[in-house]
Amino acid sequence: MENQALHRVFNVFLLGLAAECYLFIVQRFYTASTVSSLLLWDRILRWGVWLGLVMLVAGVVVAVVKRNQAKLRRHDLGGRDRGLPGGLRLGHHPVL
Repeated sequence: MENQALHRVFNVFLLGLAAECYLFIVQRFYTASTVSSLLLWDRILRWGVWLGLVMLVAGVVVAVVKRNQAKLRRHDLGGRDRGLPGGLRLGHHPVL
C-alpha cells in the first residue's frame, strides 16, 4: 500500500516535470522568437488543443465502458476496516 502511494506521488512529480518542460519550450520558441516561428508554434498549439480534446473524449469513453469491471475497483484491505483517522473507511468504490 505504501509503495503504491509512493508510485502515485512519483507519477504526479513526473507529470509536473513534463509540464514545466513543455512551458519552457513554449516560452522559448513561441513568445521569445521570430514571427515565422511564432506562426509555426501557433499552428502546432492549435493542433495540440484538438489532439488533447480527442484524447479527453477517448478517455471518457474508456472510463464509461470499463467502469463496471471488477479489476478496476478498489478493494478494502483483507475485507476488514482499518483504523483510519476521522472514521474513514475503505470500501468498494470504483477507481474512475
